[in-house]
Amino acid sequence: MKKSGILICIFFLVTIHFGNSSCSHQTTNKLQITTSNVTINIDTIYVNTYGILGNSIKIKDKYYTIFRIFDRNSTLNKDKFIILDTKGKILHQMDVPEDIKNTYNYSLKIHNDSLIAYIKFYNKMIYFNEDSLKWQNIKTLDLPFYEDKEYIVTVNDMGEFGSTVFFKNKRTGLKYEGFSHPLVINKYHNQYYITNYLPHDYGFCSIVKINDPQQMKVSTKDEKSFDFKNCSRKGMEKLLDTTGFYIPVSFIHRDKLFHLHSDRNNTYIATFINKKLTNIFTLPGYTNITYQQKLPDQSQFATFVTDNEKIHGFIETTPQAINIRYVITNGNSGYDYNEESLFF
Repeated sequence: MKKSGILICIFFLVTIHFGNSSCSHQTTNKLQITTSNVTINIDTIYVNTYGILGNSIKIKDKYYTIFRIFDRNSTLNKDKFIILDTKGKILHQMDVPEDIKNTYNYSLKIHNDSLIAYIKFYNKMIYFNEDSLKWQNIKTLDLPFYEDKEYIVTVNDMGEFGSTVFFKNKRTGLKYEGFSHPLVINKYHNQYYITNYLPHDYGFCSIVKINDPQQMKVSTKDEKSFDFKNCSRKGMEKLLDTTGFYIPVSFIHRDKLFHLHSDRNNTYIATFINKKLTNIFTLPGYTNITYQQKLPDQSQFATFVTDNEKIHGFIETTPQAINIRYVITNGNSGYDYNEESLFF
């Protein structure tokens, strides 16, 4: 399919039926794009709600989402916690718990197929009970950042003050450390690729490759220590190091390592060719992508918003396909797109 045809089809997907005054929960307008590099599946669901899609997570066949609703006459937002099925049907909705209301410093996590919200500033966790449909306080768990058969990876990230990544060998118990602000870790051809991002000043982005964690510095450091002096880069090969650039998702697809990034006009899928990050596919339109979680079987899950408050979406990357699901809502988030930035 020629590029012009692809662009027309994608715009068709997110505009058809868009003038309807109400949203029905159905999945429509499916499109598959196949090139020599990627296989992309695109569809659209309609969700009868208001607000901007925020932190979200996918557990089996359900989306657990936060829709952010701004009240410009108050310091308090009216955010909603909404559970969706894959067709956009609302299975449950409620006000967000007080612990995460009006804060951005929290993340949604999965533990034993259950939903947990972690509020980093207070080092606090709350658990969503599917039976009672209520949030409950729980003891804060030390969940790994990444884990495979050989290593447990943890991170102590204090932003611009410093950050360390730790690889603990499951067999020997030895721990290795390196300087890193990891956003996502992929294991590709038995090597670890870390995509880093520090949202400070203009933003610092890098990608490093670790051939073997045992080549890194052996660590005796407390993983929760604030000691970031002499952070080692031993055993870490830098592939990319730049500012003013953001890679929200790196993923394995069709036995290649790809990276998603955006500008104000388009979203790009890129890979390294001759040691240079090169765009190999372009999706039209501005999208602000946020990485959300690692899924089983080398898959990743992310969300995005656009400059139209009615158009949001989910991105699920797998080794077989890149699945983009546009989420069309009723808008009316209370957010001023003219005065404020979408990069929240």
